[in-house]
Amino acid sequence: EKKKRGGDMELQIGFDDFGKVREKGLNFVDKTLFIKEVLDNKNTEVSVITRPRRFGKTFNLSTLHHFLASEVNQQKTEKLFDDLKISTVDDGSYMQHQGKFPVIFVSFKGIKETTFQGALKSLQMLIQEMYRTHRYLISSSRLEQDEKELIKAFLSGKTDQANLEGSLKILCELLCKHSDKKVYLLIDEYDTPIQAGYLNGYYSEIINLMRGMFGAALKSNP
Repeated sequence: EKKKRGGDMELQIGFDDFGKVREKGLNFVDKTLFIKEVLDNKNTEVSVITRPRRFGKTFNLSTLHHFLASEVNQQKTEKLFDDLKISTVDDGSYMQHQGKFPVIFVSFKGIKETTFQGALKSLQMLIQEMYRTHRYLISSSRLEQDEKELIKAFLSGKTDQANLEGSLKILCELLCKHSDKKVYLLIDEYDTPIQAGYLNGYYSEIINLMRGMFGAALKSNP
């Protein structure tokens, strides 16, 4: 079923930002009931969604991001789902969850370097930008001074490989402490750096780094 707001423009291939799609009134297929599946699936802490290219994985993840978070890219999300399927199921009961969670959204799609050192530098910049999105934590009354200094270290971009491997888990812990809520961690194109490493001869180095990062963030992380 197609939904539109304020226009009748077709959604172009590769246009994968849900907020911009709604803002521009582009036509799209309403798949928001998958949000219900995510919220109902309380027994599974980690889910991996594998589909072919151009199947809408990034757009669906962006949709989930906009549903869970109160702001995305400094834009309020509260009105984006008013006329979509998720707002009508079970008398709209799922909308009580809209905008109520801390969310980390990170995409590894740009990590396609030809050397491991290049990949390491790009990952440092990616994590720096991720922490910049949550720099308000520096002013949190719930965080200790040493935790705020750790945030500043990530913001500076001067982090080594060990810090990079712990970066996702650390931000999860700090957001949870700040908000007193469980954190949703949304990861897009997790395999792109690994594929680049395989194609360019640094597979063992990048797989160890990514294993460390994802292992810390997704395993035994309350």
